[in-house]
Amino acid sequence: MPQLPITFGMWIIALLPLAAILVLLVGLRWKAATAAPVGFFLAVLAAFLAFRTPALTVALQTVKGIWDAVFIL
Repeated sequence: MPQLPITFGMWIIALLPLAAILVLLVGLRWKAATAAPVGFFLAVLAAFLAFRTPALTVALQTVKGIWDAVFIL
């Protein structure tokens, strides 16, 4: 698997979902249940387009995240 360069642009792309959630929650006063899917969509979009993550990896990590959340909630 080819290594992706660690550049400032890649850092910005990785931080975009977090920044979007922060703006939606604090700036626009959205509820977390509304802002979270937007952040998830941006994270998946970044994974596919910028980081070239395979769909299976994204799907498995999504399921793992849901599984971990079950025990937290």
